[in-house]
Amino acid sequence: MLGTTAHRLAGFVLWGLLVGAPDFAMAQNSYQVEILLFSQSTITDKEVFSSRAPDTLYLEARLRSVMRLTSSIEPQPSLTGHLAAIRDILARNPNYDVLSHTHWIQDAPTPSVATWVTIDTSMEASAELSGHFRLYTAGPLYFDTLVQYRTQLERHSSNLEMSADGDNVQPTYFLAQTRRLKLKEVHYFDHPRFGLLATIWPVGK
Repeated sequence: MLGTTAHRLAGFVLWGLLVGAPDFAMAQNSYQVEILLFSQSTITDKEVFSSRAPDTLYLEARLRSVMRLTSSIEPQPSLTGHLAAIRDILARNPNYDVLSHTHWIQDAPTPSVATWVTIDTSMEASAELSGHFRLYTAGPLYFDTLVQYRTQLERHSSNLEMSADGDNVQPTYFLAQTRRLKLKEVHYFDHPRFGLLATIWPVGK
């Protein structure tokens, strides 16, 4: 009897370790997120979207909501990295402008507690960019993106819109997508006006 009880106790302990290990390992995992944002210099009129469209109003409201859930993580510029070769190719191509190449390290919490990491930059000569990104796990890894992009106002641009006051205004573009991501792969988020490349790597593996 004593031997049987000891075996049962050992079995319960082993079962607890096997069941508890995945959740513990997932909670302790850290990931490096690397982001490359770029714009397309030349687009056709058919690819221009009105900044007064209903979807844009919804995305502006969502953007304000997301900005209240921003984490304290500060993305760092990437001089090297997994996307550096692609960045260099885009930088040499006159049809593209590199807007931002950054990275950061974070855990992947559950959706209920996941916060957003923000890239916010105003470029004197090219564009204004506000990007918000959220990595979380629901079993697999998921990645939310919400990017607002506004090009510099160009007096003679055919893409200008007219405001209610009769002034020319440059349209604002949004990219809002959710993807299930695989580790160590490059994922492309497409928009007619700009693009986003993202890759996620486990830290220390």
